[in-house]
Amino acid sequence: MVLRRTGLDELPLLVVIGASASLVAWATFGSRRSVEAVAVPSFVAASATAERDLVLSAASLTDGDAWADVARKLAQSAMPGSSGSPGASSDAPRSPSSLAPDSRSGDVTRIACADLQGRPIVYGWALDGRPHSRWVAWAPNGMRLFSGRFDLGVPEGAWTWWHDNGEVRGEGYFEAGLAQGLWREFHPSGHQASVVEYVNGRPDGPIDEWWDDGTPRTEGQFDSGERDGPWETWHENGQIRAQGLYRDGLREGLWHEWHDNGQSLLEATYQRGRPDGAWGEWYRDGRVKAQGYFVDGRREGIWVFTEFDGTADPRSGAYHLGHKVR
Repeated sequence: MVLRRTGLDELPLLVVIGASASLVAWATFGSRRSVEAVAVPSFVAASATAERDLVLSAASLTDGDAWADVARKLAQSAMPGSSGSPGASSDAPRSPSSLAPDSRSGDVTRIACADLQGRPIVYGWALDGRPHSRWVAWAPNGMRLFSGRFDLGVPEGAWTWWHDNGEVRGEGYFEAGLAQGLWREFHPSGHQASVVEYVNGRPDGPIDEWWDDGTPRTEGQFDSGERDGPWETWHENGQIRAQGLYRDGLREGLWHEWHDNGQSLLEATYQRGRPDGAWGEWYRDGRVKAQGYFVDGRREGIWVFTEFDGTADPRSGAYHLGHKVR
């Protein structure tokens, strides 16, 4: 749910979904209309698999702007399709008016798209050309991908995402397109993966993450969207991975990192995110990789580097203001 900045802060990324033009059918007449599609125009790829392809792009599920963009593209990519039945589904209402939004004196359209076998792809409503009220999308295997509500193209209210095995992937709440309150993620096994609080679209408060077996993965704190305070991360085998302090999203003070076998990987001191002080790096077997000293992010004094095979690294030598002088 939270975008990671470094490999050490491995917070999971989830995906948002968009639909290609071949998936959405749109009517072009009437003040209140219902559109159902089971086929795509002949100039679009003919196979059922191609018809059900969903375009995935990397973005956080909590990114309301990304979902608003998905909603906008859904509306813009809509095209006329042939009439038919959208296919049976517990999520697709039998009555066209059962989930119909208040028209607000606007132009309301029901969209129910299915593949050639009648399996549902997308179901939702539009108001004045923008996704509105509840929308549901399904994967090619028939499992739901997401269910949520739009208010004129903007995410609003409770949203849920699913893994392709049917287990819940994430759940949270939007207000005016901004993530609010407690958001949760889950592994495909159903075990909880993360919990974090959002305020006005930004993480604010403790964050906890777990590996699939329940062992800790991350413990930390956010303040208005920035990492702030003590942070710890763990390898999947339970070995501590990194430990240190953030201030306003930047590393501060002494940081330790470890290989997954428990050997030290890094010991370094930071000031406002820049290395400042003694620096040490080690290979997985405990041999020295680099040792030296930083002043305000620049190498200073004698530095020793060692190649993986144990030979001297040509970078070794004396440094001043970040440049090797001999």
